[in-house]
Amino acid sequence: MRATFGQHWVPCCQESRCVRPEHMQLADVRSAALTHGKSCLPEYRNWAEMWTRCTNPARKDFARYGGSGITVCPKWKNFDLFLADVGSRPSARHSLDRIDGALGYEPGNVRWATPIEQNRNRKTSRVLTVAGVTRSVSEWAELREIPYKALYYRVFVAGWDPERALGLQSPVVNEGGEDVEQSDD
Repeated sequence: MRATFGQHWVPCCQESRCVRPEHMQLADVRSAALTHGKSCLPEYRNWAEMWTRCTNPARKDFARYGGSGITVCPKWKNFDLFLADVGSRPSARHSLDRIDGALGYEPGNVRWATPIEQNRNRKTSRVLTVAGVTRSVSEWAELREIPYKALYYRVFVAGWDPERALGLQSPVVNEGGEDVEQSDD
């Protein structure tokens, strides 16, 4: 929980647990903000989870993180330095995401992402590259207003090239209206 202090939100922590703002005196809020208090921030919880995923072999998901070589930037042992690099979480829907899942948690490879963005960034997501731009099939489908299943079928079942599947290239049809493979001649 956070309390208002002037125009800013301030974390409200006492004895390592969050307390409701109405149960705190203004002096307590100032003290919490100036001393510790950061363990109540949602960013702090994400930071702590990041560290334990990568360093605690007792965690169920350790094999997918620390056990598979995913590391955390050493300077991010300091929460304040982590927060300075990553910034505040834009909303309660956002959580920490690695842009390139093969790399560790480091500056330039970490962002706050929504669940939809994270699902599109999984290593199992199918991607298409068109004109040098790589996006997941679901993202291309949304951008081009094409049903996901139709786009998936066109590319991965029927074998269309991505430009044609996305409607960026007109198909060649014969007199009967059937698609004809285009030649590069």
